[in-house]
Amino acid sequence: MQDHSRPAPDASAAPGFLAFLNAESGRNFIDGFQRIQYGKGQLIATPESAVDRVFIVVAGRVRAYVASDERELTLSILEPGDIFSTHTPAYLSSMGTSAIIAMDTRRFAERMAAQPGLTPFLMRALGKLLNDVIRRIERLSLQDVGARLAGYLVETTRQRGCSDGDGWLVPLSLSLGDVALLLGTTRQTVSAHMSAMVRRGILERRGRHCLRVHRLGALEQWSSDEGRRP
Repeated sequence: MQDHSRPAPDASAAPGFLAFLNAESGRNFIDGFQRIQYGKGQLIATPESAVDRVFIVVAGRVRAYVASDERELTLSILEPGDIFSTHTPAYLSSMGTSAIIAMDTRRFAERMAAQPGLTPFLMRALGKLLNDVIRRIERLSLQDVGARLAGYLVETTRQRGCSDGDGWLVPLSLSLGDVALLLGTTRQTVSAHMSAMVRRGILERRGRHCLRVHRLGALEQWSSDEGRRP
């Protein structure tokens, strides 16, 4: 479903390129983008797609992954404010209901050339994406599932956790199934490793979307240990 009217980014989204678009200086830049909405599981682009456009996620999440007949490898889970291109060897799939704003790549390049002041915002957004992809590939290559999960939880705690002086309250934006996709494993395996962390007093589950991390140092140690089993 498409809406050709001027897009309205979600003002509550995370800081980053989207924060710039919501600011006064970003209003002119957003003119000409097309807002497109997707349902859960709907493909936004495939490696064979002839569509070549740059897009920014403004609501929901988009999964970027590569796939073969045997397996899929998640490269990144794009959140509001993240920028990507449809002209890549990756599949792009909507996770739940999502929305993007998109522009033809050539037009986007022309707009960037006309507004060089936007380059720092774009470079930070792309740098974050590249850093995330490299880190995930490194983890998949070098770490077992337990270490990968611990590393993800350490990163999430540092980025989103709120310290109460005796631990960290950490909101979880992804379900266990989504975390499993991100880490290249199964939901059952993620659940087993997390249960082991709970048993050792490292963390505590607070419903489906929140954790309390009691011992961040122990979680960091877990992320550096190879071959740990639940």
